[in-house]
Parts: sequence; C-alpha cells; structure tokens
Amino acid sequence: MSATLVLNAVPLDALVAELGTNRNAIYKTLFDARRKLRARLVAEGYLDELGGRA
Repeated sequence: MSATLVLNAVPLDALVAELGTNRNAIYKTLFDARRKLRARLVAEGYLDELGGRA
C-alpha cells in the first residue's frame, strides 16, 4: 500500500527530483519536523502528552 505525500501541493516524487534526494530522506525530514512540532505544542500547552487538545 502506497500513501500519497504532498508538500505545498508538490507531489513527493517531484520534490525528490527537485532536491536531488530520495523518498526516505524526505520521509525522515518530515517525521523529525512533526516530532519537534508536537513537542513544542505540548511544551506550550496546546496539546497534552497523548496528543489531544489541552
């Protein structure tokens, strides 16, 4: 099963070609960014530890 990933209306494969990288690097970068964003939202009180709204 393949999920479609789009960033700012740019399909993943186009982003990979534009940046000269691979799909795994893009997935890892987005994973890390989401993790950092979630941690910041929890720290600022916008989310609780389990991901729900505070």
